[in-house]
Amino acid sequence: MGRGTGDRGVGYGLPSMRPPLAALTVAVFVFAGCGSERQPSQSGGESATRGGSYGYKPYQPRDKMLKCLRGKGVEAVAVGQDAIQFLPLPASPRIVVAATPDAATALQVRGRAEGAQLMGAALVYANQASNRQIEQIQDCV
Repeated sequence: MGRGTGDRGVGYGLPSMRPPLAALTVAVFVFAGCGSERQPSQSGGESATRGGSYGYKPYQPRDKMLKCLRGKGVEAVAVGQDAIQFLPLPASPRIVVAATPDAATALQVRGRAEGAQLMGAALVYANQASNRQIEQIQDCV
C-alpha cells in the first residue's frame, strides 16, 4: 500500500492538535487581561488606577529626627536624602541617618563613616558641637 490520498497510513486522517492549541493559547492571552485594572476602592484610593498609591510616603527616619530637633529649638536643615545639618555652618554638627542601626554599623565598619559617633541608626559628626547640642541629638535619635 502506498501513501496515496485514500490511504490511512501513519500521519494521515488523524486530527492535528496545532490549531486547537494555538486557539487556546490566544484565548488565554486575550482573557488574561480582562478585569485586571484595579478599582479605586481596592487599594490605594483614586491614584491606584494610575499606578500610584494614595497617601504613600516612603519611610524617612531622618524627617522624624529633624522634627524632634526643631521642636527643641535647634536650627537645622535636611540635606540630600539622609542627612541633617545644624546651622550655622561650617563647624556645626551633621547627622547622617541610615535606614537601620545595622546599616549605620555597616557604614562605620566599612570605613565610610570615619570620625562619626554611632547613635542608633544615626552617624553623628560632632565637629565643634556643644554639650547641649550633643544632648539634643541624643534625645532625638
